[in-house]
Amino acid sequence: MSTGANCLIVQKPEGWYMKMQRWPYGETEEYDVEGPFATQEEAEDSLDFYANPGGYIVCPLKEEA
Repeated sequence: MSTGANCLIVQKPEGWYMKMQRWPYGETEEYDVEGPFATQEEAEDSLDFYANPGGYIVCPLKEEA
C-alpha cells in the first residue's frame, strides 16, 4: 500500500536529490531532502528508507538552448 506522499527525484548542478513530502501528505508543502547523489539511480535507491510513496516524478536538469 502506498502513502500517497509527493516524491521528486531532482537533478541540480551539484547532483541528484530525493525529496519526500512530510506528513500529513497533501496538507503540507514541506519535504525531507536527501542528497546530493552522484546518479539518478542512487537517489532512487534512497527511497528504500521511506514508506512507499506510490511513485515519483523525475526532474532532470534542463539544458539551456
